[in-house]
Amino acid sequence: MVANVSTLSPGADKGTIDGLGDRYSSISLWESSQKALLSSGDILSRGDTVELVCYDGDYGLGLGNGLADSVLIADWTTGPNNFITVKTAPGERCNIASPTSLQGFHLNLNANLDLFEVQVDYTQVFNIGVVNGNTLANSRGITVGAVGSVRGGILIDSCIALVTTQRYRFQLFSGPPENPNIVRNCVGVVAPTGNTYAFYLAVNVGGDVTLLQNNTAVVHNASSAITCYFNANTGRPLAPENCVAYSASASSIGFSGGFTGTGADKNASSDATAPGTTVYHNILDTAFVNFDAGDYTPAEGQPLDSNGNNLSAQFTDDVTGYTRPSLPDPWDIGAYEIQSAPVEIEFIGPNVPQLDGTVDVFMDLPVPDIDSRFSG
Repeated sequence: MVANVSTLSPGADKGTIDGLGDRYSSISLWESSQKALLSSGDILSRGDTVELVCYDGDYGLGLGNGLADSVLIADWTTGPNNFITVKTAPGERCNIASPTSLQGFHLNLNANLDLFEVQVDYTQVFNIGVVNGNTLANSRGITVGAVGSVRGGILIDSCIALVTTQRYRFQLFSGPPENPNIVRNCVGVVAPTGNTYAFYLAVNVGGDVTLLQNNTAVVHNASSAITCYFNANTGRPLAPENCVAYSASASSIGFSGGFTGTGADKNASSDATAPGTTVYHNILDTAFVNFDAGDYTPAEGQPLDSNGNNLSAQFTDDVTGYTRPSLPDPWDIGAYEIQSAPVEIEFIGPNVPQLDGTVDVFMDLPVPDIDSRFSG
C-alpha cells in the first residue's frame, strides 16, 4: 500500500485518487493522479517537489506483505529544483531476509512487467525493494531510462533488487555528461534460482556514465555481477567506486565490460576483474558476515572492511540507514557498513553523573598538620 507523505496514520483507503493527503492502492494510481502537480507552471515557478511515501500494505503496522504493483515514472515536467521523490515509510525499510526473499516494503510482481521504471529526469528513489520473478525477456526490476534514451539527475539510493528467475534486476542507462545519474548503496542479488546480471549498465549515444558508489552485486550462477554495454559511437567508460561484485560460480564474472574510467577505485571482486587504482581481487564468501544466509555486511578483518574511500562529502548513510564514519576514517566497500556496538560506561563508586550531566567528585586527600606548620 502507498500513501502521500501527508497521510502517515493508519486507516482505510479513501477510495479516491485525487487530492493531497489521499491514500492510493498502488504506485501506478499515485503516479497517474499526481503527475499534473509537476507539469503546471505555478508548481514549476515555486520549485516544489512531489513526494511519495510507500507502505507495505498495512499503513505502517509492520506486516511486511509487499505490494503487487509495477509503475512507470515518466512524462513529468521536472528540473533541478522541482523533482519527484519516492521512498519507503519510516519503520518499513526494505532489507534482505534471505537470498530469495526481502522484508519490509517491496514490489513483488510476477506478471512479466518492469517493476519500477524511471524515465523522467530528476527523480529520487530511496530504499525501494523489488523481487523480480518474471520470465519474459527484458522484464526488469529497477530500470533507469530506456534503450537509446539519455536521462539525467536521477538518484537511486539504498534500493534492493532481487531476481529469482532469469530476468533482469537493475538496468541503468546513461545520463548527460553535465548531469549524470547516481546509483549508490544499492544491492543487486541474483538468487540461486536465477541466472542473469545483478547490475546491467548501458551507455547510450550522447550519454555519460552512471556513477556507481558503494554498491553490492551478488550472483550465484553463470553470469556477471556488474556488466557494462556500450552502444555504438560512445566512448565514456564507467568508473565505479567502493563497489563489490561477487559471483559464487566459477563460470561467472565479477565486473565485465568497459570499466576503465578515470576515478575507478577501491572496488572488490571474486575474480581479478575489479577495476581501479586500488583493488581487492579474488575475495571469498568469507568476506561477508554470512553469505549463504544473504547477510552481505563486510566481515571484520576481511578485504571489504575499512578499505573503501570516504565519500561523506556526497552522502553519509549505508543501505540500512546506518551512519558511515566521518572524515578521515575509511569506509567499508559495498552497500553495508559494519555497525559498531554502542559503548557502555559504567560508573562505580561515589562519582556518579547527575541529571544535569555534571559529576560530583569525591577524593580522599591528606590533611596538613596545621600546628607543626606554624609552630615556632
